Amino acid sequence: LFRSHLKVYEISLAEKEIGKLVWKQSDIEAEASMLISVPAPAGGVVVVGQETIVYYRGDYQKAVAPPELVYSPLICFGRVDSDGSRFLLGDMQGHLMMLLLERDQKIDGSLIVDDLKLTTLGTAVIAKNLTYLDNGFVFVGSTFGDSQLVKLNAERDDSGSFIHVMESFTNIGPIVDMEVVDLERQGQGQLVTCSGAYTEGSLRVIRNGIGIHEHATLDLEGIKGIWPLKVGGVEAEGFDNTLVLSFVGQTTILRLAGEELEGTEIVGFSNEQTLFAGNVSGGQLVQITASSVRLVDSGSLQLISEWKTPDGKNISVAACNRTQIVVASGRRLFYVEIEPG
Repeated sequence: LFRSHLKVYEISLAEKEIGKLVWKQSDIEAEASMLISVPAPAGGVVVVGQETIVYYRGDYQKAVAPPELVYSPLICFGRVDSDGSRFLLGDMQGHLMMLLLERDQKIDGSLIVDDLKLTTLGTAVIAKNLTYLDNGFVFVGSTFGDSQLVKLNAERDDSGSFIHVMESFTNIGPIVDMEVVDLERQGQGQLVTCSGAYTEGSLRVIRNGIGIHEHATLDLEGIKGIWPLKVGGVEAEGFDNTLVLSFVGQTTILRLAGEELEGTEIVGFSNEQTLFAGNVSGGQLVQITASSVRLVDSGSLQLISEWKTPDGKNISVAACNRTQIVVASGRRLFYVEIEPG
């Protein structure tokens, strides 16, 4: 028969050494497997065992024996509040729980933890680590299944859970066994794996190729060309925020507003069919149509300069980079350079 003990030491950060013993506690639960440090002002440590959860600070202790611990051991935790009043706990069955440290202020102004309360929130993937992000969002990292981004709701849903899974992140490990098979009988081998463990066990099929993750769709017919633009001047940073869509005989411009695309216009652009559009040097935009090459300021959206073929014939093909343009008109090629301003 063995016994477990808890000892707390000072650590000298300057000398990188363990200092003197601050306090100790003898004969804690023998099966205790997890320590949770409680930051100031309350301080102390929470010891999680297979039957009890106990808060210790010096000679003071507060213990609870929640029935939830009987069914599955707790394996990870994550702090919710900076003062250490709430902690998320996860067990081997994927249950997420909230541990609340109720505190009371003593006459001398110090805080003391006078009660521990454990509430089951719901079920997610079996967690290896729990990271509370903000506004009720929690990242549940798992080595047994797909990691998840979950939202903790203030009210229970129809199934009695406070948890709503917002997104999952694929994890094919741990792989217990695998086999290469031709599922579609087309001569292309695919890898079938026995992935995960415990309640997260699954069969996964892995094949060669590229995957497309759809973020948004827009139903438009007859598009002849599409170009992204970054509109907002020389200092514009980040992602492209405007789309130029070319149709037969016309051009449509869409701008990203939040998570929506809405119609807009660039004053310096022509409404005729676009052959090319893009960002060029000097914080400028270029639009090439059959009739001309138009240079537009990306901040004010006003036309800066326009070039047309000397003989007035239409442009049929165009290519462009940041500083150079080549267009074809009939059997003739024209080279145009772009200068700032």
